[in-house]
Amino acid sequence: MEKPHESMDPTCQQGTVKSGGASVMVWGLCSWGEMGPLIHLETVLTGDMYVTILYDHLHSFMSIVHSDGFRQFQQDNETPHTSRFATEWLQEYISDIRHFHRPSKSPDMNIIKHIWYALQRTVQKRSPPPLTSMDL
Repeated sequence: MEKPHESMDPTCQQGTVKSGGASVMVWGLCSWGEMGPLIHLETVLTGDMYVTILYDHLHSFMSIVHSDGFRQFQQDNETPHTSRFATEWLQEYISDIRHFHRPSKSPDMNIIKHIWYALQRTVQKRSPPPLTSMDL
């Protein structure tokens, strides 16, 4: 039986991590059967950063994975993706890639949610759980 104030004794305490542990922000690119690069983000994604990532990775990935020329691109409606800068860049520079506009809040057309769910399940199965971004 626990004695009064025993719960305050450090030997009777178990540490916890708020919000489930460490977090890492990434941007990824995938196709039906292929995964593209996973880009580590040091800060919150902006429209300018998004365009830089697309410029550096989208065409090369599409050229390799879809060498037949049948290139399609879909993104969710996150603010950086729909910024004026990103929208104008996409209209001007990806004329050889078909761009699908996904209706907002459409779970059926959002593969990203399924990918994050699978990744989250994998991370949650780790024992001990990751505590730092390096652990992830």
